[in-house]
Amino acid sequence: MKATGIVRRVDELGRLVIPKEMRKKYHLNEGDSVEFYINERDEIVIRKFSLFEDWEQTTQVILETLSKTVQNPILFMNKEGFQLCGREVYQEFLNQKLHPDFTKMGIVYTNQQFQNIKVFQDDSLTASGYIFPIVVYGDWVGSLVVLELRSSITNCETQTVDAFRNYLIRTMEQ
Repeated sequence: MKATGIVRRVDELGRLVIPKEMRKKYHLNEGDSVEFYINERDEIVIRKFSLFEDWEQTTQVILETLSKTVQNPILFMNKEGFQLCGREVYQEFLNQKLHPDFTKMGIVYTNQQFQNIKVFQDDSLTASGYIFPIVVYGDWVGSLVVLELRSSITNCETQTVDAFRNYLIRTMEQ
């Protein structure tokens, strides 16, 4: 483990303040959950909690399956940006910082359609498409995003993406 040189006291209620520098570096925002671990040397390790982490492989398979049906980019996004995509051709989307307006629009609790929105902060790409939020036990985990870049998305395609989204949610809640 690497020492940070930052020391904090536990207050009388058992609370511990995570320094702003650490929260910023590790994308910990107000309302995020953390998980506590004990490693093999009996040290306490704090890690950002992700309900989605265990479902990454399943989501990747879903995205790859959907990409065979929908001829447009299908991606999974969370607060940090696009994390997974359905086809290798869209891998460059995973490394780009999302435009703040697109990020806000993506953190929703109901399916949304959007028109001509700037997607990335440092790119001029604007797109239309659909957002299918993944909400597990009332918590937003992320969203499946379909960008209309090649062709218009049909009603049948949106229903197919929504069915896979519902399958993923139900599987995560079991």
